[in-house]
Amino acid sequence: MNLESLLIGESSTIKRLRKEIPKLGRSQKHLLIKGEPGTGKASLAKLIHQASNSRGSLVVLSPQAVSEQEINQSFDQSTKGASRVLIQNIEEFSYLAQSAIQSSIEKLPKKPFVQVIVTTKGNLGELQREGKIMPELYQLLKDFETIVMPPLRQRVEDISLLIEHFTKVACQSLGVKLKLIDINTLDFLVRREWKENIQELKSVVEQAVFMSEGKEIELPEYLYDEQTLVGEMMASIRARRAFRFDKSLANLEKTLIERTLDSVGFNQVRAAEILNLSEANFRYRLKKFKIQQKTERLKPSTGSKS
Repeated sequence: MNLESLLIGESSTIKRLRKEIPKLGRSQKHLLIKGEPGTGKASLAKLIHQASNSRGSLVVLSPQAVSEQEINQSFDQSTKGASRVLIQNIEEFSYLAQSAIQSSIEKLPKKPFVQVIVTTKGNLGELQREGKIMPELYQLLKDFETIVMPPLRQRVEDISLLIEHFTKVACQSLGVKLKLIDINTLDFLVRREWKENIQELKSVVEQAVFMSEGKEIELPEYLYDEQTLVGEMMASIRARRAFRFDKSLANLEKTLIERTLDSVGFNQVRAAEILNLSEANFRYRLKKFKIQQKTERLKPSTGSKS
């Protein structure tokens, strides 16, 4: 996730965050950043470090294969020129590693102040009760200043701005002209549930830009199913919200053909029969929707249907 994208938005939370970052960078307190996966906790820590204008480095500790010795070395490094230590997903560290982290934090000198930033995907109290954080470390982290990164569902008004940003960045990266986003696609993305938040949204938009051959971005097929497509159209109608009728029907038609093909092992003759289409009509629709032909091919048959 690029750092700039974290601050994109007009929601009250993001506006407040933009104001707080410089203050957090100058703070003489340790920080705890909590939020769901993909909300940008590590990115926020890096922005805080940048905003501090510190000449020191940012030491990053991740739970993957980190040893007690490596933890001690990292904190030793912080006292010799680093201004911050970022500890990502504290609940994923072993108890031995957590004990080393606790001990290292408590031994940090008061001057020069080395800010410790800890991130977590859960609530400290719940994590401690579940045995994922040792009690002594829990007591230490309780005194950290807490920043909460909101999930996308709590900042829906920012999603369209993020989509536009990720589209622009992806097109620039590929060296292509800026691709358009039609109203149906934008509405679908804004209303979709993003379990992995900004990170998932960014990945989907980048994939859509990369795979789209025309002037408009086309979403990956795995995002669609019949119920979702029909539900989106009906929701737009109920809300009296504009949407592209022809495009919506085309997406639904393509999805139904793909589901039918999949259900019969890509036997195109059988799929055409189920959909009550002639073989020529079925071939035309395969070509029209750019549906990849796999193992089976249409074979001549008698009694074609129209």
